[in-house]
Amino acid sequence: MSQGRLKGFRIEGKREALSSLASLISELLKKAETSPSPMKTRDTTQTGLLIEVAISEFDELRTSIEVRDDGADLLEGWAEPKRCVKCDQLVALLFEEEYIESVEHDGMLCLGCACELLDRGEAI
Repeated sequence: MSQGRLKGFRIEGKREALSSLASLISELLKKAETSPSPMKTRDTTQTGLLIEVAISEFDELRTSIEVRDDGADLLEGWAEPKRCVKCDQLVALLFEEEYIESVEHDGMLCLGCACELLDRGEAI
């Protein structure tokens, strides 16, 4: 791994769940080492956590989140989730207090709902 900044994260849970997660990652790594390209494999833990292990040429470990709401859960306390006031879709994770709201000041709008309002000639 490179000598860059440290990447930190916390995994919390009961001993059994953490042990299950560690075992699953170990099993998936073994499968990924013996699988054809692309060298990755996926599975779910008993707690419903989907894990994908991929062997790559990157110098650093990388993590990715597949679902927006999972990202919001992961960043709880660091970023405020903002949802569309019309359809409740997660629009943004705000790290700052300042942002643009709808004209009625009732929240943010996703692109689809904003376009729909504009198409009807309504203010956003």
